[in-house]
Amino acid sequence: MPTSLRLDRETELLLVRLAFDEGRTKSDVIREAIHKYGRKLNERRRGESLFEAIRPFLGIERVQGASPSAQSSERFTEIVREKARKRWGWVPPEEKRRSRR
Repeated sequence: MPTSLRLDRETELLLVRLAFDEGRTKSDVIREAIHKYGRKLNERRRGESLFEAIRPFLGIERVQGASPSAQSSERFTEIVREKARKRWGWVPPEEKRRSRR
């Protein structure tokens, strides 16, 4: 599969020299380097917990006020109620109590 990448001058010169010295194409050198790097990472990660393996991809989102999960829960409830109103004319119990007063 064709892939394009940009290299700085120093890296390009190193790649050309390695390919020439080995009598291989630049693509072959790049493929081998990627495979070696992948094997090295796999060896290092062997025995890690799932958490440790995905740790670099985790982050914490800070939001002022309510937590994002609470906000999404409230928004989801609003969406479900709105759909029920449109579809069946449903009114939530707390709104029924208010309208009786």
